[in-house]
This record gives sequence, structure tokens and C-alpha cells, in this order.
Amino acid sequence: MSRSSKSKKEKKGRRRQDEGDDSFTSNYASDSEVSVISSRTDMSINSGISGDDYGVSESINESYEIFLLGVDNLMEKRTSTRIEALKSILRVFQSSSIDVCESVSNNRETLMQNLSKLIRRPSSELEGLLAIDVYCMTCLALGPEEDGVLQIFSPILRTLMKSSGYDRVRESAVGALAFTSLICATCLHDTDVWDAVEDVLCCESEGRSVDKSLQAAAISAWCLVCTVMPDDEVLTRSKNRVFEATVDLLCDSTDTDVRVSCGVCLAQLWEAADRLHPNLEADVSGNLLCESFEIVHRALDTLKAMSRDSNKRVSKRDRKEQRAAFRPLEAWVLNGERPDNAVQLEGATVVCDSFRRLTLLDALRGVLKDGFTSAARVYPTVRQMLEIAYLSEVMTERGDNKGKSTSEGRVRTTQRKHDRRMRNDAKHASIDSDLWSGFDE
Repeated sequence: MSRSSKSKKEKKGRRRQDEGDDSFTSNYASDSEVSVISSRTDMSINSGISGDDYGVSESINESYEIFLLGVDNLMEKRTSTRIEALKSILRVFQSSSIDVCESVSNNRETLMQNLSKLIRRPSSELEGLLAIDVYCMTCLALGPEEDGVLQIFSPILRTLMKSSGYDRVRESAVGALAFTSLICATCLHDTDVWDAVEDVLCCESEGRSVDKSLQAAAISAWCLVCTVMPDDEVLTRSKNRVFEATVDLLCDSTDTDVRVSCGVCLAQLWEAADRLHPNLEADVSGNLLCESFEIVHRALDTLKAMSRDSNKRVSKRDRKEQRAAFRPLEAWVLNGERPDNAVQLEGATVVCDSFRRLTLLDALRGVLKDGFTSAARVYPTVRQMLEIAYLSEVMTERGDNKGKSTSEGRVRTTQRKHDRRMRNDAKHASIDSDLWSGFDE
């Protein structure tokens, strides 16, 4: 191989590596984390001790040090350093390798002060998105008693929602405003947050113009606030302007995600009407949600069409996703068939028998991401929101996970496969011997 061709391949490999490091959703690890993990691996190999036997306490201490370093680096001048700090904090939160609630409580003042500065004026879209994610998870860790935190961050999020130059940051700010206000439900009694989100939903807010993606994010946020509001108030707001705005967006948009957000909102509104006036026909319940018969029938016809859409101008994948999403919506609104799903978390199974519960779970999944399955064990607030009375024992010690994805789990799975194979071989050998003995007779 010539020197020039070799150098080209090396440059190409480095370029691919750099592109992978910049990904937003799949790589939160910072360079400091990589160095800590590699040094621990070298120590365990040289000492003849396995990584699992090295000690859970060492892993907890290392994760806590990474968390503290990330909090301190949030005020660094270099943007890349701040982004890596945010990623490392999220990585620690999602790994549940430390007591998140205690760690956040012990460093609450410094963390909140640094986050408020980043969220107020993010230097890039990525920094704004990561900072808002850290803020949401921090509120989960602090719990429902932190009214002062919301009083500081709520004006900041509203400013971002109205006037940020980054579209995705505006969408994230709308969701974060509703989600963090939901954690402290006492702040929702004045309905300021509900009003602000509803203004964006109906394209009546101040500041920059509202596009369809931001409007869909506001619809999801509005539905999230509805999960803790009285049904009669939900119906009143629906009849005033929300129902018509949602139907208009559903019919005008060609984006699958936007359509699904609108469809879920309509299903949740029909659900609220059914709780107050059960067992009514779909069009009769629709009159409780909107005064216009034409808009109600337009919504019902659109729900039917979306669940059977065969438009060739839309990609096959999008058509399939859209039909799969709208079939349960149509089944509930038109036929009264409630959703019947179950979500498995570590130590608990959450039954999803309403769209209100599905909205809450989707919001938690969007905030926690990879840490969603362990959230009930790590965050008492999540257990309270999902009404989980107790957790079953799925962890022997903190960090000693026995799931299939761990090293012990993989060894156990391999051993079980080997045992099943041995039993099957013995069974077949016994059958063959019986057959041969029959021939001998």
C-alpha cells in the first residue's frame, strides 16, 4: 500500500470519528469519562481482579467526581468544554450510578446558577438543548417542593419560547415549561403556564412567528398540563379555541409527527369528555369539545382517513407509522376501545389504560431517554407521578444490575442456552434409543 493511499484512509477514519463525536443523542460521554473508564479497565486487568469485583463504591465515587467536574465546567469559556460538561452530567443522570437526588441536592445552588446562565443565552442550539435537558432532570431529582426554582426558570423558558433564534430550542423550552411545572403542580393553580402554552398552540403568542413544529410541541405540552387539571376546565378551553386550532393543524400539516401530536390531543379531549359524560356517541361528545358541528365531523373524518392513508406521495415508512399511530386513536374516539398497554420499568409495571397516562409516560421518556427504565427506582418524583406504590427487588446492590445487557446477564443467558441444548440433545438421544430398541424387538 502506498503512503498517499494510507494517509487518505487515516484521514477518512479520523473524519468519521469526529462526526460520531458530534452526535447529539447517541454519545454523551466526555473525554474525561473515557479516560476514567479506560484507566479502571487497565487496573482491573493488571491486578487480576474482574471489573465487577473491583467494587461498586469505586464506580459510585468515579461517577460522582464526573458529575462534580461537569457542574464546575459549565462556566468554562470554551463552548465545547461546556457542551461536554452537559453531556457528562446527563450521562451520569441516565446511568443511575449515583444517588442522583442527593447529589443534586448537595450541589443545588451551583448547578442552578450555572444552568440559568446557559439557558438564558445559549451559544449554540446544541448547548441550549442539552442545558434544558439537564434542567428537566434536575427538577425531577429535586422533587415537587422547589417552587423557587420554577419562579427563576419560568421567565427564562418563556423568553426562549417566544424569541429564541434556534427553532429546536423554542420547542424544547415549551415542553420543559410544561414538564417542570407539572412536577410542582401547586404552581399550576394560577394557570399562567397553561395560558402561555395555549397562546403558542393557537399562534397568538408574542415574539417570533409560530411554525407548525413549534405548534405541535405546544399541543403536546398543553396535553401534559391537562393531566393534572380538572376535566371541566379542559372542556372549556377546548371549546374556546384549542379544539379548532388542533383540527386545523391536523388537516394542514403533512409531517407525521405533527399529525400524531394533534391526533393524541384530540383523543385526550374526547377522553376528558367521556369522564364527565360517559357512554356518548363520538359526535355527541364532540359537541362538548367544540360548538361547531362542521369542525367536529371534520375531526372525525380526518381521524378515519389518517388511519387508512394510502397517499403515494408520502413515503411507505411514514404511511405505516401514521396508520399504526392513528388506529388506536380511531378505535377509542369512534368505537370506545380504550388503550390497553403496559410499560415495564425496573421494579414496576405501569398500566396504560388512558391517553392521559400515555401522555405522561411519553413526556418522562422524552426527558429521561436512556434512563427511563430505571427512573422509578432512582427518582421518587417519578414514582409519585406514575402512582407506583412499591418496587419489586430487581437490584441486589446499587450498580449491580442483573439484566440481560450486563456481563453477568450475558453469562447467565449463555449458560441457560447451553443447558437447554444439553437437555434437547439428551431428549433426542433417548427418543432415538427407544426407536432402535423397538426395531431390535
